Amino acid sequence: MAQAIAATIKSVVGSSITTIAGFIALCFMSFTLGMDLGVVMTKGVIFGVLCCVTVLPSMIMIFDKPLEKTKHRQLIPEFSKATDWVVKHHTLFVIVFVLLFIPFVYFQANTKVYYNLDSSLPDDLESIQANTKLQEEYDMGAAHMILLDKNLPEKQKYQLIGEMEDVELSCAFNAEEAKYLSMIEHKTAALIEATAYSAAFLAGKSAEEAQGFRLYGRNLGIAFQIIDDVLDIVSDSKTLGKPALSDFKEGKTTLPYLYLYSLLPTKDKERLKNAFKKEIDATEQAWILKQLKESGAITKSVDVAKHLGKIGIEAIANQSCDKLIQIMREMIERDF
Repeated sequence: MAQAIAATIKSVVGSSITTIAGFIALCFMSFTLGMDLGVVMTKGVIFGVLCCVTVLPSMIMIFDKPLEKTKHRQLIPEFSKATDWVVKHHTLFVIVFVLLFIPFVYFQANTKVYYNLDSSLPDDLESIQANTKLQEEYDMGAAHMILLDKNLPEKQKYQLIGEMEDVELSCAFNAEEAKYLSMIEHKTAALIEATAYSAAFLAGKSAEEAQGFRLYGRNLGIAFQIIDDVLDIVSDSKTLGKPALSDFKEGKTTLPYLYLYSLLPTKDKERLKNAFKKEIDATEQAWILKQLKESGAITKSVDVAKHLGKIGIEAIANQSCDKLIQIMREMIERDF
């Protein structure tokens, strides 16, 4: 038994080290969940190895006589003839594999039916109804989970949502104004809104007055992003520090492009969509700039920013905040 334990230790410990190393790696995840999983699973492997070389041999020795009495002949045959035949005809098996592999590849590549569990479940099942609604109303074929620290501030959550919306909108041409405004509200305005709201409380304002500052901050953030998007179109490369129309080339359908798209005839709409997220030549770039200016899309976008600024200023009009009013106006009227 001592020799058996020694041989077992060499075999089991050697194979378990790599497993333990993998579980320990989980402990270095950013989230506590990784540490919890890594520690628990590492302990499980260690205790398993210890029991294998201590408890198990002890149990075998204690129950040695009953085990000997209940011994029986081997139930599964050795198949020695079958193994000898396989070794002798190994070339035949390679040929059969190749002959079967070719049609398998062909049929797998050309099959038009995809089998999954969902298709076999009844339509009135709640999970099936939920998945159908996600697909039809939100164009979501799969659901993903994001783990966040429970102490993460609300403003950072909104910024995270905004960044994800920005990435999603960059995948294809977006023609919906509501999606664009929601994205910049979460990505840009959330931080300024939270700052203005918290500053109002620190300044001793009441909850009702703080709501006014909150609206001011939100509108300042949205208007700032709209003007920033307009400047990407109307400013020269030297002022911007980057080529004109960079946003459109990078996959960002900003407010001026949304308004332009809604005003263009069908043929020109397709032309604009075909230029999205591409390196366009000088002729195409000149056409887009001309359409943006002549259609009134740029003016309409600036008007939206001015309207938001006006509402923001009105929200704090009775608070004697001349500097904040000046900031809003100068931000909208800026040229850089």
